[in-house]
Amino acid sequence: MPATTILASFDEAVPIRTDPIVEDPKAHISGPSTSAAEPPKFGLRLQNFFARISVSPLNHSRLRDSYLATWEETRSLRLEADRLDPHTRRFAVLDYKRPGVIKPKEFNRPLCGQEQLAQRISAAGNISTLFSHNSNILLKQAVNYSFQYQTKYIAYFDWDTLLLIYLQDAEGINGGIYCYIELLTDRSQFRRALLGFLEAAYQSQGGHGRGGFMGPLELEDLERISSLSHRNPGTSKLITEFPLEQKSRLDNKAKFAGLKAKADTHPPTFTLHKNKKPESKVSLLEQHQNFKMASTGRSLHFSNQFVISCGTVSLDVKGSKVLLIRWRRTGEYVLPKGRKDIGEPLEQTALRETFEETGIQVQLLPVAIDTLATLPSSMDLPKAVTEPIAVTQRTTQKGILKIIFWYVAVADSTAIPEEGTQKEDEDFENIWVEFDNAASTLSFDDDQKIVKAAIVTVRRGASPAS
Repeated sequence: MPATTILASFDEAVPIRTDPIVEDPKAHISGPSTSAAEPPKFGLRLQNFFARISVSPLNHSRLRDSYLATWEETRSLRLEADRLDPHTRRFAVLDYKRPGVIKPKEFNRPLCGQEQLAQRISAAGNISTLFSHNSNILLKQAVNYSFQYQTKYIAYFDWDTLLLIYLQDAEGINGGIYCYIELLTDRSQFRRALLGFLEAAYQSQGGHGRGGFMGPLELEDLERISSLSHRNPGTSKLITEFPLEQKSRLDNKAKFAGLKAKADTHPPTFTLHKNKKPESKVSLLEQHQNFKMASTGRSLHFSNQFVISCGTVSLDVKGSKVLLIRWRRTGEYVLPKGRKDIGEPLEQTALRETFEETGIQVQLLPVAIDTLATLPSSMDLPKAVTEPIAVTQRTTQKGILKIIFWYVAVADSTAIPEEGTQKEDEDFENIWVEFDNAASTLSFDDDQKIVKAAIVTVRRGASPAS
C-alpha cells in the first residue's frame, strides 16, 4: 500500500464496518434533561458546507509533505466510554452512536433548502417539530448537549452516517425554530467534513481566526467573490459582479474574503447588476470604510430593528440571598427582566418588570461601581450610584437587536409575593438562592457574571435607596 500524505488522507473513505447491525436500532432518551429538551421545528439542509471550511486548516505545507503509516487499523467499539470534562472550555460535542441509529430517511421531511426557508418559518407557529422517531430523539439530545456544554455544534456518527448539527436558534433547552444540518453518507467525505465542522466550532469560541459561525449563504458569497473576481484588461480596476440583492450580505462578509482597498487614482469598484442591468457602482474604498466601522464595534440600528429591556439583580443583603426566577416551561433559572414601555424611564422598567414577574416590590440599591456616566456640575462625586451595573446584547432569531440594562436592587426574601402579576404567557416561580450558590444555579453565562459582580459590589458595602 503506497504511503499517503496527511493532507490526502482527509479524502480517503472511512473503512466499511463489518459487524452486523441490530435490526431497526432505536435511539433512547437516557434522562429527564433530554426528555425536557425541545428540538428545533425543522432544519435547513447544508450541502458540502463543512468540507469547504476544512480548506483553511489543511492549507499547510507540513500536511502536504508529511506521510502517515501505510496501514490503518479499524477498531470496533463494543461499549460506551465517555471522556468526562477533558477541558473547561468545550467548543463541540461528538457522540458516537450505535450503527443504524441515524436514519437518513427520517430527515427528508424536516429538512428544507434555502428557497423554502421563508415559507417554513412563516408556518412554524402551527407545528411543534417535524423531526420524528430517532431523529426527534437525536435532536432533543443535541439541544440538551448544547445547553449542558455551552456549544451549538453537535456531531453524531454511527459509522455509516455523519450528522453535523449547528443549533443557531437554541436557547437553554429550547432548540428554537430551525437549525443547520449536514447529513453525509459518502464515506470519502466524512473526514474532511468533520474537520471543517470542528474548525467552525473552534473559531466560534474565539479560535485563532475571526470567531463566530459563517452560515452557508455567507460562504457562498465569499466563494462567488473569489471565483468571479478578475482583472479588467487595460485598467487597474478589480471588477467583481454579483446580484444587487446580495450586496447587503457582502457588505458585512467581504472583509473575510481578504479583499483590501487601496486609495489610488483608480480605486477598485464593485459593479452591481440586477437582471444584467447596471444599477450603480460602489467604491471598494467605501466598502472598506463600512467594514472598518463593523470591525471597530460601530453599528446602526433603526427603531424597528432593536428593543430595550431592563432587569434587576435583586438582593436580600441581610439574608445574603438573590432573587431568581425559574421558567417552568423550560426549567431555566434566570434573572427577572422585560421590555421597556414607550416613554418609560429605564430604572422604572427594571422595577416594574421585576414586580410583574415575581410579585415582589424591589428598590434600586446604590452601589459603589465604576461608571462612565457623567456627573452634573451641581453634584459632588457620590460613593454609590444606581446606574446600570451591566448591559447585555443579543440578536434574536428574527434579527432584532435586544439590549438589556441590568440594575442592582434590594428586596425582602421573607415578603409574600403578590399574586396575579404575571402575564398570560409567563409561568415563573420565585427562587431565593444563597449568595454563594446563585451563579451556579443560573442557566446562562451572562446572568452568572452579572450576579457575581453585583454580589462582590454589595459585599463592599451599600444601603437601600430612600
